[in-house]
Amino acid sequence: MKNDIGLLLIDDDPDFLSLSRVFLEESGFRDIITAHSSHEALAILTTRSFDVIVADYELPPGTNSIILLKTLKSMGNETPFIIFTGKGREEVAIEALNSGAAYYLQKGMEIEAQFAELRNMIFQLAEKKRAKERVERQEVELRLKNEELEAFCYSISHDLRAPLRVIDGYCGVIQNIAEKDLDPNVRNYLHGIRASSVKMNVMIESLLKFSRAGRLALECQEVDLSKIVWDITTTLKEQQPGRDVTVEIDDRMVVYGDRTLLMMAMQNLVDNAWKFTGKTSGAEIAIRKKTDAGQTVISISDNGAGFDAASAENLFRPFTRFHTESEFPGTGIGVATVYRIIDRHGGRIWAESKVGAGAMFSFSLPDCRSRAGGDNAGHGDPVS
Repeated sequence: MKNDIGLLLIDDDPDFLSLSRVFLEESGFRDIITAHSSHEALAILTTRSFDVIVADYELPPGTNSIILLKTLKSMGNETPFIIFTGKGREEVAIEALNSGAAYYLQKGMEIEAQFAELRNMIFQLAEKKRAKERVERQEVELRLKNEELEAFCYSISHDLRAPLRVIDGYCGVIQNIAEKDLDPNVRNYLHGIRASSVKMNVMIESLLKFSRAGRLALECQEVDLSKIVWDITTTLKEQQPGRDVTVEIDDRMVVYGDRTLLMMAMQNLVDNAWKFTGKTSGAEIAIRKKTDAGQTVISISDNGAGFDAASAENLFRPFTRFHTESEFPGTGIGVATVYRIIDRHGGRIWAESKVGAGAMFSFSLPDCRSRAGGDNAGHGDPVS
């Protein structure tokens, strides 16, 4: 690796600059550029980048390498910076390190040993810088691939809906025109086709929502989760007036995040609790808020069917389900969507459950007001 490390050496002493270059070249470094002043160094840095900068403390015209370092920092240049100088004052070393210098190395009589130390410093800093750059490139590549995948998912899901509508429409026309004359088996086939098209349309709609959860930019604002949950449960009770479900909701569950995405997350979690208590006598659902280690934690618990948490390794991956369609219909997209939403807020989600003893989904939610930038995005990707 040494042969391709880019070095910028800055020193107003041409003899010491030449000596430094000779030693470093003998040590295997080949890409070395020299400068005699701050102005010359800044001009060079506008044309190319380096892995490490090594500078004397005092630099013409009437300035020093700490000022140069601060100038580079203000320009967004984070190249590792070593000050290699005859200035031995402790206060200078402290100021240099506080200003962002990677190392402060003093010139002295044991020059060969000091050059050996300088060589090791350069190698370590270059290795660290390149490792960081590799990680940053991989993050960019991963983000681009995820964006492409989300766009593809959205496009395919959107395009699939049109032929499904045609299939369902033609089946309906056949039923309306000739259902009385059809063989009973044929009628059953038509009913099966229409039911499958409806189910697939639901799955496509879920995929669109899943894709949308990863595409929307986050907008930080005050969100009253208590009101959102009350609205959700009120609608569910109106849709199924025969259900006897006790719902407890903490008051003033106010958080800061993206209202649209958090509404989507709560809709999925409350819908799940409502669905999986469908066969439970005396169904109970509770939505609570607490503070844990300075972070807001929201939990949605129920006394429904539950699942075996020990086998829930892929719990938050799309299409993962622990119940058959005949037991509880669903697509397996809902909680995967919640995972994505909470992850984008910088929080995490987890579940606790036992078969026949209900389930509790909890998620932490950092305050988006304390996060820099417009998009408070989080990290990765993973039951409805």
